[in-house]
Amino acid sequence: MRKLILCAMLMIPLSLVADTRYSVDISVQGMMCEFCAQKVEKVLTQLNGVITAKVDLGKEIAHIECASREAADLAKFKQVLTDAGFSAGDVITPPADRGV
Repeated sequence: MRKLILCAMLMIPLSLVADTRYSVDISVQGMMCEFCAQKVEKVLTQLNGVITAKVDLGKEIAHIECASREAADLAKFKQVLTDAGFSAGDVITPPADRGV
């Protein structure tokens, strides 16, 4: 019984942390191949607060998951992408903000 209670106590804080994540999609122009997409993912995930970055090469979109809304620094994302040789376009409203 104690193990069950301990497991439940440990899971509560983890669920609270998971709820603070924030994701944003941003269009990225200039990617020609899978290596370009991997480079975009790499430079974005090196930023503080970015958990993951996944690129859809066909749609030219980078999906960025951050630790919090505050970590989603759009100006920084655009600067890093520009420095890497790509053009950052419009921010696409995250699914959670679209009411989906």
